[in-house]
Amino acid sequence: MSTHNKIECFATPDGRAFLAREESTTHKQLPPGVYKYDLEMNGMWYHQQEIPSGIVIPDRAQQEVMAEIGQFWSPEAMALYAKLGFPHKRGVLLYGPPGTGKTTLIKMVVQDVIKRGGIALELCHAGEFQSALTLFRDACPDTPVVVTIEDLDRYMHGHEELILGILDGSYAINHVLFIASTNKKDDLSERLTRPSRFDCPKMIDLPDEAARRRYIEGLLPGSDKAAVEALVKESKNESIAHLKERVLQRLIYSNKTRQKT
Repeated sequence: MSTHNKIECFATPDGRAFLAREESTTHKQLPPGVYKYDLEMNGMWYHQQEIPSGIVIPDRAQQEVMAEIGQFWSPEAMALYAKLGFPHKRGVLLYGPPGTGKTTLIKMVVQDVIKRGGIALELCHAGEFQSALTLFRDACPDTPVVVTIEDLDRYMHGHEELILGILDGSYAINHVLFIASTNKKDDLSERLTRPSRFDCPKMIDLPDEAARRRYIEGLLPGSDKAAVEALVKESKNESIAHLKERVLQRLIYSNKTRQKT
């Protein structure tokens, strides 16, 4: 998304519309996209961010997560939640070693909700978040919302009660998916990781051979098959971050490249 297309909207005091900054436009709901929020004295600003992009790494764990999220957003699931009297919300916790693709998977989830006409809210100011989500939901009761919380463990010192309140506070908010990541699952308390807060904990491990091959082919389309297979073999037991660096070394920083320049 180009910078000039990004908008900033102020939630009106009655919580029924969003006024765009520097425009005369009044939105009945926020346009689909990624937003950060900022509480001011007279109300809440929603600042539209760049829509994330990245190479898809279609390994089994990611496919399982995306399939479950697809089921969560289905009309059948929404109807069943309502029939059972449960708020239509779910928490997904991605954990595993650093650099294994957790952030990439979160980007895929964000892109998915935008395609569904929804928004993604980044948890940035924990103390203001409940107001940001509640105000948005009052104005837009049916819009799908994804809440992203990267490096969840960093909120555990001084903010755990706030996070617990956000995940299952007394205000029942429907059509919300929380997706968080951590490299340190063992540092999280059991009361945070239990069902109804994070219902779907998912280990995102080092990519297998097939996933590494697809990732490298995505970065190097049309490359010599032997070169791709060499990178796949060399990167056994390495993270996505290591794969990225191997590709950069091959394309930019190799001795051969430096000699040409």
